[in-house]
Amino acid sequence: MLLKRLQIWIDSQYENPRGIVGRYIGEKMVRQHRVEVDWTIEQLTVRRMTASSTSVAAPVTPWHASFGRTTTSM
Repeated sequence: MLLKRLQIWIDSQYENPRGIVGRYIGEKMVRQHRVEVDWTIEQLTVRRMTASSTSVAAPVTPWHASFGRTTTSM
């Protein structure tokens, strides 16, 4: 019973990290999502818009498409 309550409390830290345990779990989530964050940053293209140019960057394929996921499954 106590072990179950502890597991529920730890799981709740993923929804709303708080305190020392929340800081640890938050840092763990940052490390786990590093690949997606790095990929997203690579996809960002910053273009200097000039008065004579109104071109817009081409749309980028969502990251989940490169992993075989579809937008409808999310």
